[in-house]
Amino acid sequence: MYYDSVRISDPSQNPCLFVHAVYRLMADSTYQVDHPALEPGKMVFVYTDMGQGDLSCLEGSFALEAGTALLFSADAPFCYRTRLEQWNFWWFELAGNSICQRGKQYFLAANDRAVSLCKFILNAMRTNNSSAAAAYLSCFLTWTAELSCNERDFKHLVFDQASAILKEKLLHINIASLAQELHVSTRTLYNLFQYFAGCSPKAYLDTLVLENAKYLLANTTKTVSEIADEIGFSSPFHLSRVFKEATALSPTAYRQKVRFLRDSDNGRADL
Repeated sequence: MYYDSVRISDPSQNPCLFVHAVYRLMADSTYQVDHPALEPGKMVFVYTDMGQGDLSCLEGSFALEAGTALLFSADAPFCYRTRLEQWNFWWFELAGNSICQRGKQYFLAANDRAVSLCKFILNAMRTNNSSAAAAYLSCFLTWTAELSCNERDFKHLVFDQASAILKEKLLHINIASLAQELHVSTRTLYNLFQYFAGCSPKAYLDTLVLENAKYLLANTTKTVSEIADEIGFSSPFHLSRVFKEATALSPTAYRQKVRFLRDSDNGRADL
């Protein structure tokens, strides 16, 4: 597990916000903490940028996935742990005023802007500049509150991003690398595709590849062997088997059928 933190014992006075500590954690599946209450009035703001975690606090129990943020009361005992294999997150202990609501989960896309703000806060604390840290954290909280979407929109956004990446990198990506690029677990990715597409990510990718094969058969003169090589099949026989299982036609029969229908349509148009 990777761990980094900064704590200031006597933060400079800021009428709006005090930042007491910043932690950057990259936790594995063994990570689990039962934490006693902090000082009265203390809060924690946690932002997950990769993986998943579970947190129980005064406000309730929360599943924290990549791109989600939560502000909660820390003046009562709380516990948190890694869900599944990995949980990378930023942890800010603070006091004062916040535009974010305690106990409300915010949904953001896991992105470079959020991580940059987290790094600015950490670096400000390292140089003992608690005023700058408070200003950066205040910006992060405001940005979170203003740009957050609801849970379904957030999940739809991640699914749309995943679908676009699959279409763009059709032959050069697998499901594990797709999950890594989106900063989510493979299980989360599987659940999103089941919910929005009714199939697994692998089945969705297979459909895209099959549609690409159909397009090439219908609109080019490339041989079945050339098409198989172009779309990543090990051999034309492999393509033919998969194609026939999906369409009940061989690639050659599909091409002949499409051309026959196209010629028939053109003939009717000439009448």
